[in-house]
Amino acid sequence: MIRTFGFHAVFALTAALSAPAFAQTKLVIGSVPTIGDGPIICAMERGYFKEAGLDVSIEPFRSGADMVPLIARGDIQLMGGGMSAALFNAIGDGMPIRYFANRARTPAYHSLVLRKEVAARVKSVKDLKGLTLAYTGAGSQTEYETSKILESAGLTFDDIDLKSLGMPETVLAIVNGAIDGAVLVPPLDENAVRAGGVRFIDPDSVANMPFEISGMFHNLDWAAKNRDTLEKFSLAYIRGARCYLEAVRHGPNRDEVIDQLIKHTPVKDRSIYENTRWAEVDPNGAILPASIMDMQNFFAKRGEVKQVVPIDRIVDLFPPIRADYYHPEMRGSWSIKAVVPTVAPDLAYDDLDEVRDGTGAQAAFDEAISGTTTAERREELRRKMLAYCERDTEVMVRLVEYFEGA
Repeated sequence: MIRTFGFHAVFALTAALSAPAFAQTKLVIGSVPTIGDGPIICAMERGYFKEAGLDVSIEPFRSGADMVPLIARGDIQLMGGGMSAALFNAIGDGMPIRYFANRARTPAYHSLVLRKEVAARVKSVKDLKGLTLAYTGAGSQTEYETSKILESAGLTFDDIDLKSLGMPETVLAIVNGAIDGAVLVPPLDENAVRAGGVRFIDPDSVANMPFEISGMFHNLDWAAKNRDTLEKFSLAYIRGARCYLEAVRHGPNRDEVIDQLIKHTPVKDRSIYENTRWAEVDPNGAILPASIMDMQNFFAKRGEVKQVVPIDRIVDLFPPIRADYYHPEMRGSWSIKAVVPTVAPDLAYDDLDEVRDGTGAQAAFDEAISGTTTAERREELRRKMLAYCERDTEVMVRLVEYFEGA
């Protein structure tokens, strides 16, 4: 909801971008080249960035961890990638990095692929006990997704032998029997299946909530000084996301987008793209804050995140407001709790019982879905979360009314 408002404002602020721009501002986006770059690639190939006066290029990296120091220093302005323990820790340590747009979300069609000999005797998630599974490392998205699969059958990492491997190496390890399986992303899952692996289950199908797979990040200091450029990028990016989403859903542009992916990513086999299930992307760049907090809490419980930070230190919720509005009472913060009293002083969260912010809502949700929570307590938590959502909705309506009239 908050992200949708932010990008609606971006659309309003950048409506004039339909005319060709002559001055080209150079932007470098760091990425580990995959199908997840689809929205950016579509925007590049269809000229959306160029129309916005932007000269955008993708700088390839081996891993997200390699990109973090560069975006923190401002060597690159933007990067695409998934949330990880390293990113949460970097933000917690004060590095100027913010997540500002969705890049991929469930259904993502990541797959736990097993080697054929093992798949023949694995009939349910419980049968994964004792197997050797690979992930891309501590604090990674695949660690989180593998955990979700195990949790669905009451298993933990203590019940399996967990190995750390790079994803391309994982495909070979499944084929030669060095490991029993791993969660793989498209199109690597298709590569593994073609080599003899068997798709067993998707994390999407067992997760108790939709979750963010990856997003766009910006350097916070750069964004504060280049608001016009960020707004222009956001508009062009959303156009690219909608183009890509049409192809995801087998629209008439699918062949066009496959050509673009072959041009810009390492996978050059057309048939792999034709047979691979592509991850969804939100057409408005909307973000799932509860999912991001769930990931952070998971890594914290694993001891991989040093401190849990609030969502407004992770996600840049209001880029247009950051650029155009400030009140001394905000005391340097553009979080919703800081902005609301300066716009709608009659609205507050202090009178709500127990659930007064996103962290409280996440804690209430976790308790509500726990098997040990009584029916009475679950109903109590449901009422409190609904009251918080109602207040959030009222606040957002008032903010939209205020800024539309500004």
